[in-house]
Amino acid sequence: MGFSRGKMMRSMTSADSDRPVIDGRWIPRPRPPVGPTLSAATFLDRGAGDRFAAITDVGPAAFVPAGRYAIAHALGLMGIGRDDEVLVPAFHCLSMVEPVLWVGARPVFYRLRDDLSVDLDDLSGKLTPRSRVLMVTHYFGFPQDVGNLRAFSDRNRLSLLEDCAHGFFGGRDGMPLGGGGDFAIASAMKFFPIPEGGCLVSARHPEAVRALAVRRQGLGASLRALLHAVEAAADRGRPSVLRPLIVAAEGAKWAVKAVAGRRRAANRPESDADASAESGVAVESPSFGARWMEVRATGFSRATARFASRSRICRKRRENYLRYLTGLGQIPGCRPLFDTLPEGVVPYMFPLWVDALADVFPVLEDRAVPMQRFGQFPWDGMDRATCPVGAACARHLVQFPCHQEMTGRDIDQVIARVRESLESTEAAVRPRP
Repeated sequence: MGFSRGKMMRSMTSADSDRPVIDGRWIPRPRPPVGPTLSAATFLDRGAGDRFAAITDVGPAAFVPAGRYAIAHALGLMGIGRDDEVLVPAFHCLSMVEPVLWVGARPVFYRLRDDLSVDLDDLSGKLTPRSRVLMVTHYFGFPQDVGNLRAFSDRNRLSLLEDCAHGFFGGRDGMPLGGGGDFAIASAMKFFPIPEGGCLVSARHPEAVRALAVRRQGLGASLRALLHAVEAAADRGRPSVLRPLIVAAEGAKWAVKAVAGRRRAANRPESDADASAESGVAVESPSFGARWMEVRATGFSRATARFASRSRICRKRRENYLRYLTGLGQIPGCRPLFDTLPEGVVPYMFPLWVDALADVFPVLEDRAVPMQRFGQFPWDGMDRATCPVGAACARHLVQFPCHQEMTGRDIDQVIARVRESLESTEAAVRPRP
């Protein structure tokens, strides 16, 4: 989830129809968008084959409205409940903590090392007889050492939950993301041009995933999801191809609403399809909507995740990350969090450490730079001193999109704006001779 400056908890994407005002300051919408949008190449650019595994290759996948609900389902299938303890990384977003609280468990936060790997020494000191689950996050798509963490979990009788919200593809040491955990979750909406969608997988407990009790959403919900995706793509600047889809989706949406209205007028109970059409789709928000635990992701989102070109997503994201690395790798006042891109890594975004981010971030906003921040607002119940590395990353990291719809020109523009913002901020704070 992306948070902007101040207490405005929202993702800054080009699909936003309004122009936010933060601290009395008008913020232009970013161009290009933070997340991927629909294009013809989404399905047609098949590439020369798939070099990278997907989390859905690990085992049967249950697609649900968002990654947070996949976490809650995983905890439920592991039998986690009141007074149980779930070990959670101190560098986190609320979406990782809310499901733990929802099942009645207690989050216990552990430290990370400078490279965001798990600090096993600190983790060992956090274990109690109530410790049940170790949640491990693959930050920005860069895999943790799951083999070592699997061994740690087995020695301490912990279930291992892989949080792959930042990674849908790739792996490490021959193991795909999600392949070492008892359960693993992913956020499909971060890698595919869909407005909602997460998934739960398990190589160790495939039957539990297959038997997950979630019902289908109605046609109305899929139509609304389609409309959202098409409108975002049109806003990206592809109206000539997508205008017929927009007209068709709008017409279908109003037709479904009309049917629902007639049923209400006749005092007949609404079907699940009508309720879904009225309420829309589950999108990222700071709250945990328990009703979304009962349903699958929409048919549109599931189909898009299934049929989109895997090879294009992986190839383009790696190319774009390397382009950022070349353009931002040697600028004073900042440094890439990961200065290499190992084989097998398919990045979610490009994280950049900025020394004076508090000063630079508003300038980046004013220049309409597409970006997000992670961990800026951790759970209020955590002591901020728990993990100095996580606290520093929350203050200094900003992420730029490297998704498959970003062109070389898009990235070059982002790089230029970042350079200009850093230079102008440095000049503004430089003491006069």
